[in-house]
Amino acid sequence: MKFQNLAVLVLFLFSTLGFSQTRLSRAKQDLKKDNSSSSSYANSSSSDDDDSDIWEILLIEAFIEPVIYVGGFISYGLLVETEWEREGQMHFAEFTPYPYANGKAGNFMFESDFTNENLTPFRFDINNSLVKADSKLYGNHLNLDFRFEKRFSINAGYLQLFEESPTGTESFSLFNASFNYYRIRTPRFALWYGPGVSYVANDVNRFGFTLNVGAEWFIANPISLFANHKHAFLGSNSVDIFESRLKYHLNRYNISGGYEHYQLGSVPVSNFAIGVGVVF
Repeated sequence: MKFQNLAVLVLFLFSTLGFSQTRLSRAKQDLKKDNSSSSSYANSSSSDDDDSDIWEILLIEAFIEPVIYVGGFISYGLLVETEWEREGQMHFAEFTPYPYANGKAGNFMFESDFTNENLTPFRFDINNSLVKADSKLYGNHLNLDFRFEKRFSINAGYLQLFEESPTGTESFSLFNASFNYYRIRTPRFALWYGPGVSYVANDVNRFGFTLNVGAEWFIANPISLFANHKHAFLGSNSVDIFESRLKYHLNRYNISGGYEHYQLGSVPVSNFAIGVGVVF
């Protein structure tokens, strides 16, 4: 009888521990792991004669340097601006005061639409979304964008998630910031990318390098389609934040609904999102 009672108690404890392993707790356990892989290097020494040194110099000057130059030229064109774009409308595009301020342009307008009233040296956007995966997991996602100098922005984001469990409420906090360059700047479409940093709080306390890329398509006044993806490198694991939503613009305000997917270590979390935004 005592053995049966002990077995029931053990099973109860294991089931309780199993239920207490929420998605957020498993995600935090993943992100706390360090990269345990190690590599060893073998040292070797060699002696080169003067002739081989001369051939190496000739090889570098004849082939490697031109390849590096051409590669750098192409990369600059792809990532920043091509020669022919410098004389095009996109080179001189300016931020709009807010989307559809003139009834047709989204985040950028061309010179033909410039007036003294609609030119702005900078813009500040605030967007906040409530996210919900299911009845147990929910949260809030805040994004701030400071846009300046015609083609740059600084983005700061704060994601706070909560998950209910039999043992209490588990939380997950992610902060990120990125410096972004708007590669495509047209009245109907904008595309940006940039490096940044992320920080997972709670008991993870880990910083990581982040890559950010996003786009917004202004389909027709007052509708736009927004998408953004952030990838944070955190030790031997990573965090991915993907957002997609449809926005309805009302002068300086917007309301939105859509989908957000988070990959927190090995733990996926899919959410419905509904939000509001304002532009200053």
